[in-house]
Amino acid sequence: MTNDRETLPDLIETRSAQHTIPRRKLWRLAFAAILDGALNPDFGELTLDTAFDHGGTKLTWRRVIAGGLAGLERRADPARWNWSATLSFSPVAFDRWLREALRAARFPAHPKRRTGAKGSKRSAVCKFLVERRFPESTPYKEIAREVKDALRFDVSDRTIARARGRR
Repeated sequence: MTNDRETLPDLIETRSAQHTIPRRKLWRLAFAAILDGALNPDFGELTLDTAFDHGGTKLTWRRVIAGGLAGLERRADPARWNWSATLSFSPVAFDRWLREALRAARFPAHPKRRTGAKGSKRSAVCKFLVERRFPESTPYKEIAREVKDALRFDVSDRTIARARGRR
């Protein structure tokens, strides 16, 4: 391997960490891209469809990589397969492909939180507790009844505890 090439397991390991993508997802994307021709490994004189002898069996890289995709479905780790380290790529070409693949798949780095009125009951209960000045010994059930009468919604013991500053 020359300095301008990296093995697929090394690229998967570093890029999954950089882009916060699960390794298994990145392996699946890379194998599919190789089979589709979007990502071209350096085989030297061989191509994806050149047959080679493997212990008396005629194989092609296309069959080996397709088998790798099937192995991913069985939860196998492609980094442990000897043949996966023979796939080498230019890091620049791999990054270019990855950028396009992530853009096309719209794969978020971190899922966004849903917007909405989170904690609105808690803030209303908190305001209610400040106005009424319940002693600390007041049971949560009694406070819940008072909240239901005054604010006209049910609250759980957990919401009351959080409104009081407890977990």
